[in-house]
Amino acid sequence: MTALSKKLGNFPVTDTPTEVDPGLTALVSLLNDRANDKARQLLVSRLDKIPNTGRTDICTLIAGVFFPQFMELIGFEEEANSIADCTGRQKMSRAYTTLGKRFLKPDGSGILASGCIMLVAALKTRDPVEQDILAVSAASQVVCFETGEGWFNLLYILDYILGLGDSPYAGSIQSIQDFNQYFGENELDGAEVGVSDQRPKKKIDPLTKIFDFGVKVRWFPALAEKFTEQLEDVAMQILDEVAALGSVNIYMHRFAFEDEEVIIATSWDDDLDMLSADADLVAYQDAIGEIDLKGDGEPETILIPVPASEAGYIH
Repeated sequence: MTALSKKLGNFPVTDTPTEVDPGLTALVSLLNDRANDKARQLLVSRLDKIPNTGRTDICTLIAGVFFPQFMELIGFEEEANSIADCTGRQKMSRAYTTLGKRFLKPDGSGILASGCIMLVAALKTRDPVEQDILAVSAASQVVCFETGEGWFNLLYILDYILGLGDSPYAGSIQSIQDFNQYFGENELDGAEVGVSDQRPKKKIDPLTKIFDFGVKVRWFPALAEKFTEQLEDVAMQILDEVAALGSVNIYMHRFAFEDEEVIIATSWDDDLDMLSADADLVAYQDAIGEIDLKGDGEPETILIPVPASEAGYIH
């Protein structure tokens, strides 16, 4: 940790409470290991909420939530959807065995292949502690050091375990906003530390509308303002995109509408018994690092779409 980081009020993560479930300890250690100084403070604030109440079934959460999200994040939507309908460890184990072989192909991903193969071992073992620790090890194959890819997806799982969140995942728009806040920019140089005279802009809340053809959409301000008279058309296209993808649980998906790109995240609203979606415009794609997807030593640039409502403008 740099002296500047300490000056900004960041502190290292201290030891987790004693007698904590080993799988939970491994998850916190992984998050701590992969965090930058700024994001690490989110862990510090959670240490006193970590329970020592026994097993938390981290293996199922990593296999059923984290890995499909990460696959979708880096462009393997079809592979992610193949996990969505799996119930039970045996079906999931067979699916990840198939995915491990698929990701070893030239157009696959070396890190995902390693993660899937290790996850199969986690799903097949009978010891519950081994299951969770192996699952965390599988996640460690894909979560990068200090660059943020996949980090918040694991944090949402931790929050769900701790009772701080109602769901082990967040919509892609929310996760991208969190990513940009904690990983999107490098720490300021010493000369830049100071008080800004700029006043924060007033935050405009998203607009939620329910359409009679079976979808509830939370429209973020940039999209709602740009297509005020065409929201119904966008909502209908959202239904078409979801139908084409074959799953109601979509972590992140982009599609073209007129001269813009729309980014959506969807899930099923059990209370209303209809599709629920978040929708925003894409401002631009931010290059946040490189990753060796094919395992051939030639890294590719990772581009993360930045929602217009978060960026404040559109390129």
